[in-house]
Formats: sequence, structure tokens, C-alpha cells
Amino acid sequence: MRDAASGISGEIAEAARKAGLDWRTSWSKVVTDPRGRLHVTVSRREVFEDLQPREGVEIELAGSSSAAVLWAVSSVVDVRREPEHSSELLTQAIMGETMVRLDSRGDWYLVMLDDGYHGWVRSWNVGEFPRETVESYTRSASAMVGRSVAYVLTEPDGGSLPVSDITAGSRIVTVDTTADYVEVRLPGGRSGYIGTGSLERLPGSAPGRSALTARARGFLGIPYVWGGTSAKGFDCSGLVKRVFRMEGIETARDADQQSASGSAVDAPIDNLPEASLLFFGEGGRITHVAISLGGGRFIHSYGDVRVNSLLEGDPAYEGKLARIYLFALDLLA
Repeated sequence: MRDAASGISGEIAEAARKAGLDWRTSWSKVVTDPRGRLHVTVSRREVFEDLQPREGVEIELAGSSSAAVLWAVSSVVDVRREPEHSSELLTQAIMGETMVRLDSRGDWYLVMLDDGYHGWVRSWNVGEFPRETVESYTRSASAMVGRSVAYVLTEPDGGSLPVSDITAGSRIVTVDTTADYVEVRLPGGRSGYIGTGSLERLPGSAPGRSALTARARGFLGIPYVWGGTSAKGFDCSGLVKRVFRMEGIETARDADQQSASGSAVDAPIDNLPEASLLFFGEGGRITHVAISLGGGRFIHSYGDVRVNSLLEGDPAYEGKLARIYLFALDLLA
């Protein structure tokens, strides 16, 4: 049976490799029950569909038989490599985003986020809800938080107690509006009031380039946080992901993954299209990503969210990155 388990683990690894998946985006578990049957669970449909059925082996796609999903109910949910607070921060989810539970260890859940990324979250930051409840809320959500960080209050009064903070990009259900406040329902069931200036409409048609760069400029000064995808702190690819998602465009999580989509840009650095993505790296690795502002300038998370340039002579010139600039891709072409 050990040989059988080793064999199917090898098949899973090969199926993941063929699908372009790695430890960030694919997970599996192989266990043997008391009767000697193998129970195999995989997180990705691409892998599940590549495995051949066989006698004595039960193969399941994680979450496929569950009527419930995990829902982020804290303003920001840290996703870590291992189930402990000292472990590397891999990425984040924000309030209202969903995930599939893959495994658990004490008060921690191993999850797959809605962008396919895997990691461990603390149970107190999420709630398990019927899928239909989450889908109904999503259909009813008509507004998005536009401010980097806003506060939902117990009363429509700036002096009232907070219900929760909430970060840019979170989608919420509005109930009623006064001159200064909007009554809202939050993911998970809480309710309260938020200032009207903190909300904006959900993205509609495909965004213009200037809308994307304006969105990115709205995050200027926010500090760099490794693994950050929220307005409390971004890493380079986390900034790209949040900016584009708030404008209705989904991207992969990490810079190397983001470099696998979009159209190649054939233009000199002083004429790169606004809102195209600029990639940097050394030794065959993508290590950094930025958003072009045009004219050789770009915005990125680099110590904090800031504007730099690829052009010598520009006061914002960043020589270290200019030396390792690789190529540009356009997600809007």
C-alpha cells in the first residue's frame, strides 16, 4: 500500500507540473483507512481530472461536496505558509473574499483562496457559511470601499463606537443612505454605518488606463509589507493585484505568475503604455513588478508605494531597477 500511495503522489505531482502549478497553487493529501483503501484529496480541478480512477482508491476534489465556504469576516486575513503566527506571510484576503477549506490543524485552516493561492489562516478571521448565503450577499453588494481604510460605526455619528475597520476593495451591501452616512451589512452578518465618502460604485465596463493608474496613485505612501495585498501594506505584486481587481480585472498573485499573462509590449521604455506591467529580475527569475505611468515612470511598492523612473536624468530615476528591467506586458491590449 505504501508503494501505491507513493505512486499516486507521483502522479499528482506530475499532473500539477503539467498544469503549471506549484506548492503555492496545488495541494494534495493521501491517507490510508483501516481497511487499506487509499483516500486521495486534491485541491485543483486540473489535477483531479488528470488522475485515472483505480480500484481501492477514492479520489476527491476538495470542497466539491461541501455546501459551505469560508468567508473572510475580518478586514484583512493573513495567509501564512505554516499554521503559526511566526510563519512567512504569503498573501492576504480582505473582508468578503472567499476560500475553500482544505485541511485543519487546531485553530488554523489550510485554504485555497478564490485566486487559487494556498496557505494557512487563523479560524477567528473567517466564518463558515452556506454557499448560497455568500452568493446572495455578493449579488446584493452594490458598493465598494474606495478609501484605503475606513470604519464601520455603530451609529451614523463620527463619535460612535466602531464595528470594524474595512479596507479598499471590500464589497458591501448598502441598506439606507443619509446625507453623511450609509447603513451597510457586512460579510458575516454584522451591520453599521460608514461615511458616504468612503464608498464608490462597483466597477462596470472595462477600465481605462488612466483609471488604473489613478487607482494606484491613491495608494501612494502605503508601506511595503511582504505578502501584503491590502491597503494596510502591499508587496509589489500585491499592489498590482489589488489595483487591477478594484477595476474589475483579475490577475495572478505573484510577480512571476503575473508575467505569464498579457500581451508583450514592443516599445522603448520612454513610450511604454500607461497601466502596462513592468517586470524586473536577475538570474532567470522575476523578482519585481510595477505599473507603468508612461514616459518612463512607474508606480510600485518598494519600501512604500512610490513613483520612480527608468530614465537617467529623471529626478525619480531608480538605477538599481533600471539595470534589471526585463520586459513589459499589457493586460488591456
